[in-house]
Amino acid sequence: MSSDETIYLDSAATTPVDKSVLEEMLPFLSSSFGNPSSVHTLGRQARHAIEQARGRIADVLDVEEGEIIFTGSGTEANNLALSTLHQNHMPSRLLTSPTEHEAILGPAEALSRRGITISMIKPEPNGSVTPEMVRSQVDDRPVVVSLMTVNNEIGVLNNIPAIAEVVHAGGGFMHTDCVQAGAFYNLSDLCSASDMLTLSAHKIGGPKGVGLLFVRTGISLSGTQKGGQQERGRRAGTENVAGIVGFARALELARQRRESSSTAVRQLRILLEKLVLERLGTVTRVLTPKREDISAPHILHMIFSDQHGVGLDGEMLVLGMDLANLQVSTGSACSSGAVKPSHVLTALDIPREIARGAIRFSLSRDRTEEQIRIAAERIIEVVLRVGGVAT
Repeated sequence: MSSDETIYLDSAATTPVDKSVLEEMLPFLSSSFGNPSSVHTLGRQARHAIEQARGRIADVLDVEEGEIIFTGSGTEANNLALSTLHQNHMPSRLLTSPTEHEAILGPAEALSRRGITISMIKPEPNGSVTPEMVRSQVDDRPVVVSLMTVNNEIGVLNNIPAIAEVVHAGGGFMHTDCVQAGAFYNLSDLCSASDMLTLSAHKIGGPKGVGLLFVRTGISLSGTQKGGQQERGRRAGTENVAGIVGFARALELARQRRESSSTAVRQLRILLEKLVLERLGTVTRVLTPKREDISAPHILHMIFSDQHGVGLDGEMLVLGMDLANLQVSTGSACSSGAVKPSHVLTALDIPREIARGAIRFSLSRDRTEEQIRIAAERIIEVVLRVGGVAT
C-alpha cells in the first residue's frame, strides 16, 4: 500500500457498505422506488421486498418473521424496547449498567422521570457484568434487565445467555443491545436467550438509517411513534425499503463470515496492541480485556499518558492521527466533541486526568497485516509528538 494511504480503524462507529449489499439496494433507490403502503404495482414491489428481507433476516436470527420490527436505528430500537416493556408489562424496575451506551441510559433516565426505579449494576474492573451480579439484584418484583452484548468503547463481552437465564428464573425480561456483536457472534443463540434484541445495519457492512428490534412473541408492543400502521402498528413511518433490503444481505454475509472474521480480526487486534506496547508500553494502559471469552475481536481501547502518568489530550491525538492518515476515535462516536470524559471510563473509576488520553481503535475484516503495522508506526509517532514521551 502507499505510505500515505488512509487506514480506517473506526469500524465500531460505522462500516463501509459492502459491494454486494449496495448492489441489492440500488434498484430500490432508482426504478423500484414505490411506497410500500401504496397498492399499485410499484408499491406492491416495495412491500414484497420488505417482507422478503424480513424472512431472510428471520432465517439468520432463527426467529419468526413477526418478531422483527424495522426501525431507523439501533438507538430507536433501544428506546422502543425499554418504553414498550414498561408501558405494557409494568415492571417496577429497570436493571442496567452505567457502562451502557447512551441509547440505553437516555431512555432509562426518561423512565425514571415516569416513576420507574432504575438500578445500576457496577461492573467488574474490566467492565463486564456477571450473572452473579445480576442474580444479587433480581428479586420477586417484575424487572427488566438491559445489558449490551459487547461494550462499544472498551470491547468487553457480557455472557448474555447466562445472564438471561438468571433473569428469566426470576420472572423478568431480558433485553440486549447487540449492535457491536452482529459481525462476530451467533445471533441465533443471542435471540434465543433474549426477550428483545437490538441490531443496526451500518455496524456490519449495511447502510446507515436502519435498525431492528427482535421482540419475542407474547410481548405486547404498542410503539412509541404514532401516525401510521407500518410494522403491524408497532412503528409508524414509511419504511426504508433499500435499507431493509441491504440489512438482510449484510446479516447473511455476517453469518457466512462470522468465524473467519472473528479469528482474523482478533489476530490483527493482538498484533496492533503488541506493536504499540513494544514502543509505548510504559505510558500506555490497555482497557480491552486480553481474555478471548470476555473481549470482542474488533475493539482495542488504549489510554496514552505522559511520563508523569497524566493522560494526553485525546482530541489532539485523534486529530494528529487523522493528519497522519489514520482514522480512529476517542471512544463512542456518539459522544465525539464532548469535553467531559467518557461515562464508561468514569464508571470504571478511571480518573478524569487519565481518561482524557483514551483512544479506541476498532478493526474490520478488510484490514491487512501490512496496514496494521503501518498504523502502529503512525500511532507511535503521533503519541510521541503530542506527549513528548521518552521511551
